[in-house]
Amino acid sequence: MKMILGPSTIVVLLSLVTLGIGSPDAACKEWGFNEPKCSDCDSLATFVKDDELAEQCKSCCVREEIVKYTSAVLEICPHWLQVLPELQKFIDHKADSFKDVLKVQMQLNRPPKLKLKSKEHSESVRIDSWKAAQLEEFLKERLVRTMQRA
Repeated sequence: MKMILGPSTIVVLLSLVTLGIGSPDAACKEWGFNEPKCSDCDSLATFVKDDELAEQCKSCCVREEIVKYTSAVLEICPHWLQVLPELQKFIDHKADSFKDVLKVQMQLNRPPKLKLKSKEHSESVRIDSWKAAQLEEFLKERLVRTMQRA
């Protein structure tokens, strides 16, 4: 069966394409996503526990360039460790594997924060709700290692 499109049908189709209707960008905007970072979609999936929403976000996300850092400081108040066992777990079992680039500083009345630095960039990230494995993966991804442990 052969379909013949008339001039008015072609004009309507071109208008829809020009407006972005039917495109992935239009669906993303309809869902409320305006080019989210893929890492933000990962965080959303962790906190919201809505698989459909997380998949919609991931289908709209933009992969950001990962900035590499030469050092990091994990600042945390000792009192926070009592209520954040995942951070205690990371400090006890994983932090030592980053000793060439990571310093753990206990500072009173400070929420858990990771400060990353290089010659060109610096970044500070709150890590209150992070799991030990997430923190480890983040550091592996972002830190340039000066020496590897055997």
